[in-house]
Amino acid sequence: MLDSKIQDSDAYQSSNSTKALRWQSISGKGRLTSTRIDTMQNFYGMALRKNKGNAKEMAQATRAILKHYSSTPENPQHEDCPTVKKSWCSFQKDIACNTNTHQPIKDPIPPAVVEVIQPVFGKLSSKSFLAACE
Repeated sequence: MLDSKIQDSDAYQSSNSTKALRWQSISGKGRLTSTRIDTMQNFYGMALRKNKGNAKEMAQATRAILKHYSSTPENPQHEDCPTVKKSWCSFQKDIACNTNTHQPIKDPIPPAVVEVIQPVFGKLSSKSFLAACE
């Protein structure tokens, strides 16, 4: 009886990755590592400092962080990343410099994890939240 409940639970979880995350941690290898969290926090700080006085640019830079780290070769999401020659985003830097050095993100954040943490990034990039930083 217990085995069938576990199997039913496993089938349910594998059929809906977002709901499966409610049963698992979103941290760890193949999900959201402490190194990745530290990197994203650093980029958030840079987004605020580099765009001080401009909530719109702060919001775009904040959105770029999550999109960038969830990008895959099949689904690049670098549209909010800086488009200058000295960009921290190698995808956009290649376009600006007409080079081909970009390497895809190693272990991008999976879509199910993005869906769970997106509301946090939504709040961090909201104009009402960022207005206090201007």
